[in-house]
Amino acid sequence: MNSYNDTSYQSSQCSIFPWIISLILFLVCMTGSYYYLQVNTELKKSQKQKQRIQRQYSQKTDELYESWNKVQESQNKNYQLKSQIEKQQRKIKQTKENLKVIKQKDKELSLCKALNNNLNSALKSKENNIDTIVKKMTDEINLCQTKITLTEKKLLETSLLIKENNSLQHSINDEQIDKLSQQINNLSTQMTQLQASQQHFGSIIGKEKSNNVKEITALSPVQNNQLTISKEESEAIEQIKNKLSQQITDNQINIAYLTDGIIEININNTQMFRKGEVQIIKNGSHILQKIASLLQQFPSRKIQIIGHTDTIPVRSGGHDIILSNWELSAFRSAAVIRYLQHAEKIAPQRMILVGASQYQPLEKGNKAPTRAKNRRIVIRLLPKVKQKA
Repeated sequence: MNSYNDTSYQSSQCSIFPWIISLILFLVCMTGSYYYLQVNTELKKSQKQKQRIQRQYSQKTDELYESWNKVQESQNKNYQLKSQIEKQQRKIKQTKENLKVIKQKDKELSLCKALNNNLNSALKSKENNIDTIVKKMTDEINLCQTKITLTEKKLLETSLLIKENNSLQHSINDEQIDKLSQQINNLSTQMTQLQASQQHFGSIIGKEKSNNVKEITALSPVQNNQLTISKEESEAIEQIKNKLSQQITDNQINIAYLTDGIIEININNTQMFRKGEVQIIKNGSHILQKIASLLQQFPSRKIQIIGHTDTIPVRSGGHDIILSNWELSAFRSAAVIRYLQHAEKIAPQRMILVGASQYQPLEKGNKAPTRAKNRRIVIRLLPKVKQKA
């Protein structure tokens, strides 16, 4: 019985163990599946979170790129604004400098106006003084002339008396003769004094007139000739001088601005003619072309062309007409005028021909460098002048 029970107990134990093992395995599988599900859900959550983070990251990066582009655009705009500001500042600086120049010119103009007014007042006062002096002297001269006429009449009367005295000497005593001769002497001395005073007053009037003319010409040569030059014309003359100085830089060509508003261009003959010839060479044509392009801009101004030579006499050569330096200087001036008229279409009414020969040199002397300087063509651009009303 006991043995049977033992066997049954053992068999029952043997049958329970598989169930326990299977239960344990089931529990393990359930727990594993549970944990697997949890891990899977967590993994899915983490993946979703990762995807959300990636989307956020991509959005942020896009926003950063957009903000960077905006920053770049703003920097470009700032750079453009800075460049515009710098340009405006340069313009403002230039305008300030121009204003300073204009103010300086206005000051100079006001000074010139004041000087002109002073000159006019001085001239008027001088003219008034001269008129008063001339009136006084004319009055004195008239008095002297009346006195002279009276003395001449008295002399005639005395001469008649003398003649009568010669006829009536037997009735006149010595005392009366002495008185008459004394009167004659007094009248003659008075007449000589009056003549001397007349000469003295005439010399004084001549000196005053010559001094007045000198002072007027020194003060205002333009006013003495009753000519006025406008401000626009003087600016135009200055503009011509500047343009010619910019275009013509040859050492053989000198540009001078004279005190009376004339621009003088001195061209050495080596640039214009061969020795003893009157035909313009190629280099001279180029020079005249440059000068003519500027002269054409001012058609109302006269142009004076002056030919100068050195002291060496002209050799006849092939020119029977050119007998001396007078003809040579005049023919060279005429050649320049013909070129300006026909090649550059400058009106002939504007041009004035002058042949100065050898008698107006820049430097005196007979050396080769001095002669070379004196051989020249001078083109003078005269200012436009108008007669005072």
